[in-house]
Parts: sequence; C-alpha cells; structure tokens
Amino acid sequence: MTKAKRYSPYTMLFHLINLVRNAFFFVIYLYVIMAGSESAFIKYGRMAFWIIVGLTLFSIIYKWVTHKYELDDQSFHLYKGLFSKTEQTIPFSKIKNINRHTSFLHRIFKRTSIHFEIAMTGENANIKFEVLSKTEAEQIEAHIKRATDEELDGWNHPSHDPNDEEAHPRDPAQERTIHFQPTKRDILKASATSLSFLVLIPLIGSFYFKINDLFHVEDTT
Repeated sequence: MTKAKRYSPYTMLFHLINLVRNAFFFVIYLYVIMAGSESAFIKYGRMAFWIIVGLTLFSIIYKWVTHKYELDDQSFHLYKGLFSKTEQTIPFSKIKNINRHTSFLHRIFKRTSIHFEIAMTGENANIKFEVLSKTEAEQIEAHIKRATDEELDGWNHPSHDPNDEEAHPRDPAQERTIHFQPTKRDILKASATSLSFLVLIPLIGSFYFKINDLFHVEDTT
C-alpha cells in the first residue's frame, strides 16, 4: 500500500489560473468600464467580488490541504476533511474506462490529467487527477493494470498445494454433486407416465363416434 499523499501542488496553480481567467470580465466591468461610477450597485458589487475571490482562494488551499489519496493492491482510498474526516474506498474492479486529457495549460507545465470512470452512481461516479506529471500518470495506470491482472489470474488459476494433492489424491466420484437419485418406484412411475398418451386413442375414438351419431360426419364427408 502506498502512503496517503496530497494531490499535486500544481492543482492549486491551475485553479488559481482558472480563477483569474473567470474574474477577468468582472475586473474589466467593475474597475474599467464603471471606474467613475458612484452607484450603490457598483459599490456593493465590488465588495461582493472580493469576498467571492477570497472565499475561492481559501477553498483552493483548503481542498489541497485536506484531500489525499492512497492506492493499495485492490482499491483507491480517498480522504477528505480536516476536523470531520471521510474516507471512500473504490475497488479497481469498478473502473470501466480511463481517459487522459492534456490541455494547452497542461502542455505549458508539462503535465497531464487522468480521469477514471467508475461503474457507480453519485459522487463516486468518477475519480479525477486534475494535474499530474506524465510519469505519475503512467505509474498509476501501470499499478492498476498490474493489480487487476493479478486478480484475474487469481480467479482463473486458484492457488493450490501440489504436495497436498500427491498425498491425498482427489477421487473424481467425490467431487461430483448428486442432486437427485431416482428409486425403482420413481422409474416405474415415469415409465407409466411416458405411455399415458395411449389413453388418448380410445378417448378420441369415442368422441368421434358420438359426433358422428349427432352430425353424420361420414355421410357429409
């Protein structure tokens, strides 16, 4: 099991760049276009803008400090929270797709992102590493592939002790599971039942002659 660690510090940088990009329009509007405005709307708008920016900065740092991940031989372990901590365990067997995405910003810093689609619903529907070095991404993919391959080998080739088989050879008759063994009475009953269709012959004949007496089928034919 690898030691729990935080996500890449570049994650904070990328979120900060996205914050600056998203705030650019508001800065232009509030401090360039409306630079000389004394309107209360603009005044409170500027205050709200800086409050939102401050909360977003705090959220970026808080998320990086309190979110960690860990990989063992079978699962992802995701940790969240500072005072009230939560842990999520997601088996590698639930991964149905792996996607890599390298944006222009990733290429500038020689990074990439990797996205694991999980066969689950809700907040566990995906696991995303937003910023990783290419080496780290390859190591995580290789680790998951190795773990899943070993699990499949374990299912296809269950471990056993050859010495135990030599000392106590298996009897094929003992390995069979007998679900039902018929008695002589069951065999006779089945034989009689298999011939029950013969009873239909006299019944059909009797029914035909009665119909013939009523409707004169032979004469009509």
